[in-house]
Amino acid sequence: MDGIKARRHIDAALALWRRRSVITWRLDLSILTDAGITVQQLPSAAQRAGIATATLTAERAVPRPSVSADAGEIVARIAIERGTAA
Repeated sequence: MDGIKARRHIDAALALWRRRSVITWRLDLSILTDAGITVQQLPSAAQRAGIATATLTAERAVPRPSVSADAGEIVARIAIERGTAA
């Protein structure tokens, strides 16, 4: 995959992530409970986004990418998190 195709692939993945991230998903864990697995009480759908942001920010000390972040910014943040940034 050349650089142009890689950039298109990353941009498409980021666009899909943005579309899906707008939705407040309801978790259906019935497949687990039907199998006899006890599921811990989960935060509400509205609370999960804030919890995820707070957890990632605290653990990585890297702010969440803005909605307007481009693929290059995302790749740079991943490199920082992995310790591979130049």
